[in-house]
Amino acid sequence: MQGIQKFREVPRDRYLKREEESRFFTALDKTDNLMMKAFFYLLFYTGARRGELQTMKWSDIHTKDGVTTWEYTQNKTKKFKITPIIEPANLLLEQLRPLSKNQYVFYSPASQRGYLQSPQNAWRRLLKQAEITENLRIHDIRHTVATWLSQERVNHYMIEQHLGHAKNTITATYISHDVAAHLEAINTIFEKLEKRL
Repeated sequence: MQGIQKFREVPRDRYLKREEESRFFTALDKTDNLMMKAFFYLLFYTGARRGELQTMKWSDIHTKDGVTTWEYTQNKTKKFKITPIIEPANLLLEQLRPLSKNQYVFYSPASQRGYLQSPQNAWRRLLKQAEITENLRIHDIRHTVATWLSQERVNHYMIEQHLGHAKNTITATYISHDVAAHLEAINTIFEKLEKRL
């Protein structure tokens, strides 16, 4: 491999733009498939990777002292992660629970694995209904959430915690995870989104 120059990728900087928000969430609210509606909303609410949300288990959801969290080991980093669940996400989970026939939140009888496998078709239909023609991927929801948090001046460490990125600094290992502050930050961005809509 000596002498072969690595392909330099251009970092992707696509997120849901302000002028797209109303169309997107109006279309999402009109979705008659509760499973897909909840899946896409929970991607926003949790900032999770798509694959991690697809395999979300009921046993990973815990409520203590009035705070609900999703606690799991990340597929990519193999690190344990605690994500606070805000109230709108809790309401969606309550609606999904009666539909689940196994351990997975996003149960799918059509899948051999028992959970939702491919949300791509539903995503394409959603974008078409929202009249979003510029390429927007499911993964760009993570970019959107990070952008919203950054616009609210949420510190870098909190954004890193919410997205579950691997730690790059030794300092981060000495900072305890403040679930209450994390929950407040997430609540703030979605309260402001609701006002915009």
